[in-house]
Amino acid sequence: MVSVAVLAPAETASITMTGLFDVIEKADRAFGALRGRPGRDSVFTTSLVSLDGNPVRYRDRVTVNVDLAASSVDDVDLVVVPGLDDDLEPSLELNVPWAPWIARWHQAGAVVASSCSGAFLLAQAGILDGRTATTHWLYAEELQRRFPMVRVTPERLLIDLGDIITSGGATTFLDLSLYLIERFAG
Repeated sequence: MVSVAVLAPAETASITMTGLFDVIEKADRAFGALRGRPGRDSVFTTSLVSLDGNPVRYRDRVTVNVDLAASSVDDVDLVVVPGLDDDLEPSLELNVPWAPWIARWHQAGAVVASSCSGAFLLAQAGILDGRTATTHWLYAEELQRRFPMVRVTPERLLIDLGDIITSGGATTFLDLSLYLIERFAG
């Protein structure tokens, strides 16, 4: 069983988080159905996580209930970080409290994956220093400027370093989700 924590950053577009969560959950249900035991055989145990355990409001007037607070996430195999809002500066400032949690989970052995501008939170956590990462081309120069220790390669759609996975553009959460399913579930 792969324990997955999908982060629910505040005030972003809900599709980046709900899309990741939904694709992984749907694949997990399909895995059970293929084995003849829908709902019982699964690969993933997926939790939606907010900083404080409270529901998260998104810019598109969607409010999402979560499963856990960040402080309740223990022994996680995979942490998935959705993209931030298009208005990057205030979105990053609002969501920077995720960085210590991301660093802690990574240090404990979790694979950390980000979609689009979620790479800023990985960089803020210090786990991209000296490593190659991708992000949306629109934010690549800003990621490089803020975090000069990161080798930013926006021309790459997805980069898997083993313990860290980053993906590029706004809708690459779909590519990332499918890649994670393939990598962790076959």
